Amino acid sequence: MIAAITGSPGAGSFPGAAVAGGRALDAELARSEVKLSDWVHCVSASTPHGKAKIAEISAKVSDIKSKMKAAEQSNPAAPQQTQAGAGPLGHVLNVFA
Repeated sequence: MIAAITGSPGAGSFPGAAVAGGRALDAELARSEVKLSDWVHCVSASTPHGKAKIAEISAKVSDIKSKMKAAEQSNPAAPQQTQAGAGPLGHVLNVFA
């Protein structure tokens, strides 16, 4: 039997929800930072449209960072992720450290 899982990621509706929500925010932050970099280094960065786009993306990056910080503070018991380093299988991520 399959049960529906309700709630938003990071809401604590199931174990790992905060981690899944954190990963989504990490991915969104990375995409937004790439977009911001593209616009900052673009030829049209000094135009009014370019400046507006840069301000818009910068605000989005700041919003994502504040969401990440709020999620971090609301779930202090979440396991810290640390990198154990490269081994025979490559880089290993220890999520139970």
